[in-house]
Amino acid sequence: MRTLIGKSLGAAVATGVGLAVVQSLLVPAAAPSRDRVVAGGTGGTVSTFTLSDVRPVALVGDMGPAAFPAVFARGQAVMSQFATVLSSHLGPAVKITRPRGTWSGHQVVVMWLSHSSLRLSLHPGVPTSYSRVSDPGPSAHWTTPPALTPANPWQVGLAATFNGGFKITNGDSHGGYWDSGYGINSDAVVVKDPSGVRTLTTGAESLVIHKDGSWTIGTWNVQVRMSPAVRFVRQELLPLVDRAVINPLASSPACQLHWGKTIGGTCAPWRSGIGITATGDLVYAAGHGLTPYQLAVILRQAGAVRAMQLDINTQWLSAVYYNSAGAAHGTPATPHVLVSPYYAATRYITGTARAGTASNRDFFAAYLR
Repeated sequence: MRTLIGKSLGAAVATGVGLAVVQSLLVPAAAPSRDRVVAGGTGGTVSTFTLSDVRPVALVGDMGPAAFPAVFARGQAVMSQFATVLSSHLGPAVKITRPRGTWSGHQVVVMWLSHSSLRLSLHPGVPTSYSRVSDPGPSAHWTTPPALTPANPWQVGLAATFNGGFKITNGDSHGGYWDSGYGINSDAVVVKDPSGVRTLTTGAESLVIHKDGSWTIGTWNVQVRMSPAVRFVRQELLPLVDRAVINPLASSPACQLHWGKTIGGTCAPWRSGIGITATGDLVYAAGHGLTPYQLAVILRQAGAVRAMQLDINTQWLSAVYYNSAGAAHGTPATPHVLVSPYYAATRYITGTARAGTASNRDFFAAYLR
């Protein structure tokens, strides 16, 4: 069984973060009696928290080289009113907002996804002329297509797509990719792994998607585990937010050690993350010039009680929502870009291998129920 906890604690101690502090993040206290199932469906019991459990965000260490305005420095990232951009018979499905204020070098967007109106899936991506090898790579064992082209039924009901995480096969994600009994990790070989023991990493933060399309986020084998209800698992590094508390490592000056290598070595590149709220909805956040801590603050103030970082750097970030009327009738979905600094708006709905037009990395897709 792979484990991330021991390595992470060692790195934390080396950078001056107390062992007990990080242990408290990875191994939560006994679950409160009001714990309940998040995101609906039949995903099994997952420890969650009511709004009364959410504590104010406090400043933890240095904010890094890209200084936010005073409101952010105090850890109070005020969100403007969420605007509903997509609804269904079940109610609002997709909402978007941007943190209030305009300042040079920062472009931030937050997308809210309803647990009651949407179901989620995970897709592996396609090789492109930019990178002839996709990650996690093609396999006859994956149950979803690498692109949501009009030729297949995967555009029907399509509501939103957003980028996945770091590369699996080179070990950058420090975790695995798992789909319906088969998985892959840094060994770069797809193997049969019904229990996840061979390919999933204990201690890695994980977005878990169940067979009914419902979801949850948590630390693998601590808050979330394998069960017959699980269909997909995507793992990425350590928790960014846990029990509504920001990981102290998010403000470490060793940002590339803990949160990934960046273009030019900056701690504040394009950066994205995903969180789950106390009511089971997802909040995706992405922006330019964000340190790990700043991303965590934005996710927290958008309502996340647990969150994980996703991909970083210009080439890999994309979030798009789609015209629901067209998608519902099976006609080509009309994309509306929220953030995509490098790729075309059709990144996830084209099979074209030319660089800039398709995704050679895994991604998530949300569908109307």
